[in-house]
Amino acid sequence: MNQYLPTLTAMGIMLVLDAIWITCVAHPAYANTVGPLLRSFDQNIFIILVVIGVYALMVAGLMVFVIPKVHGMGALHTVMYSGFFGLIVYGVFAMTNYAILAPWTVELLLVDTIWGFVLYSLTTVSLKTIFPDI
Repeated sequence: MNQYLPTLTAMGIMLVLDAIWITCVAHPAYANTVGPLLRSFDQNIFIILVVIGVYALMVAGLMVFVIPKVHGMGALHTVMYSGFFGLIVYGVFAMTNYAILAPWTVELLLVDTIWGFVLYSLTTVSLKTIFPDI
């Protein structure tokens, strides 16, 4: 097996799930609360590179800190461990926004943090299903 295939697959899974989340839930919620602060996603190459960097870091965290630990774990433990990591990653983002952005709400904080748990759990379980040996 190509050693990079699980990482690229994780990136794809995470991007698809997060794109659905952002389109259907997050962007409308953000627009209603912090609308004027939102950046328009035009063809600015630097913004595109930053977004790629964010997902590269998120997947690197998953592959370095989660995947080695969940090898051999059952489904429930995998969900809880990977979800906890996602809760930390997204929780830091959401709590920082709440601390520094006046319009950020407790609801956004909670929903974003919970989404981190769900995103990392779904990505990890999917990855273990596709690549049982990792």
